[in-house]
Amino acid sequence: MPVIPEYEGLIYMHSSDDGKSKLISEIDKDARQEAEKIVSEARTLVEERRKYTGDQIAAILKEAREKARVQADAITNKILSRADIEIRRIDLQARNKMLTDIMHMVETELREQIKKPEYTNVLKQLIVEAGVGLGSEAVWVTSSAEEKLFLDKDFLSAAEKELAALSGQKISLSLSETPPLLQQGVVLTAKTGRLAFNNQIKTRMLRKQHEIQKLIYDTLFGTNAP
Repeated sequence: MPVIPEYEGLIYMHSSDDGKSKLISEIDKDARQEAEKIVSEARTLVEERRKYTGDQIAAILKEAREKARVQADAITNKILSRADIEIRRIDLQARNKMLTDIMHMVETELREQIKKPEYTNVLKQLIVEAGVGLGSEAVWVTSSAEEKLFLDKDFLSAAEKELAALSGQKISLSLSETPPLLQQGVVLTAKTGRLAFNNQIKTRMLRKQHEIQKLIYDTLFGTNAP
């Protein structure tokens, strides 16, 4: 179709405008799509960052809770351990005091026994035990003032006979002229002055302390002495 010359420029101008509009439209479309893509990626990145931060916070909180639990357990165990030690200490103190009181009661009871006639047998056994332990042929016997009243020649002679029967040797017993003992019991000293055997009640109880403790603990607590 022939183009009228006077309209040729207008048609060209119109066609050129349409092309520009179309091009602008395409560019705008691409720009919008690119912008939307960038925004979408940004949103995704933000969400990932948020999620990462949330996970990190959760991990930190979990670690903190675990550390707190471990520390709390350690503190609790430490407190319980100290409490257990304190309970044992108090229990041991109570038992030791009870043991001391019982030992004191025994000493008091034995002192009271001196006033009884049958105590002479106890005193004789103290002398015989000390004489066997000392093992000397000639011995001085020292006792408390109250017990000294029993130590006459007949008493010492009877003790010598028991010593001979037990040790197989003759042992001479003589009453010492030294001041009497302050505590109950006897001390035998070799006349050579080199050896002595302390068989006072308190000393004897100390030598037998573990056996006495065991007996008391077994009787009172059903357990052995510590």
